[in-house]
Amino acid sequence: MSLSRTYMSASVFQTCLTHAFSTEREEIMGLLLGKWTKVKEKDVAYIEAISISRRLDKLKDRVEISPEQLMHAMNEGEKLQLNVIGWYHSHPHLIPGHLEIPLIITADNTYPDYSLYQLTELPNILFSEEKKSFEESLQNKDITNELDSTLANKLTYQHNSFIYMEGISNIVDKLSMPIYQNIESINSQLKEDIAKLQERKQKLLSNK
Repeated sequence: MSLSRTYMSASVFQTCLTHAFSTEREEIMGLLLGKWTKVKEKDVAYIEAISISRRLDKLKDRVEISPEQLMHAMNEGEKLQLNVIGWYHSHPHLIPGHLEIPLIITADNTYPDYSLYQLTELPNILFSEEKKSFEESLQNKDITNELDSTLANKLTYQHNSFIYMEGISNIVDKLSMPIYQNIESINSQLKEDIAKLQERKQKLLSNK
């Protein structure tokens, strides 16, 4: 299969960028939901939704997801009558090369609500990843046990706790608050639009 070009909805593109910019220290990854079709005998991909994946391994030069995450994405795609047609991931601090396959950003006509749901779920996914990393760092380190409560273990616990809190603070500062402010802005704009439409409706009714 030779891909000639790709169409991606604007909300999906925004969610991908938000996910990629959520961290500059590790790679991120998600799965693309959409359809393949042929246009003039050439393969074209339509990406209409994504499934943000919890990372099994997260490093600055590698990222992995579990088979369960792939199955979850396939189930989500089935609900939307879409297929898993690819994946995306980031390369922090890497200069992008030449784009060989044209990417065309389109208006949202199909699943904007699902894209918004994925965007608002992103902080929860990152929170769970930070929590998992912190809990794994505590394995075999029972500081409440007198035999294991050495100064080194206590310092290690404090160090890992500070890293955990830093990660949570970064998510809130760089992701949760901007998403909230963006949704509030959209909500205010929609309220203004509704008020204008209601005013126009009243004028039309009064002219009858």
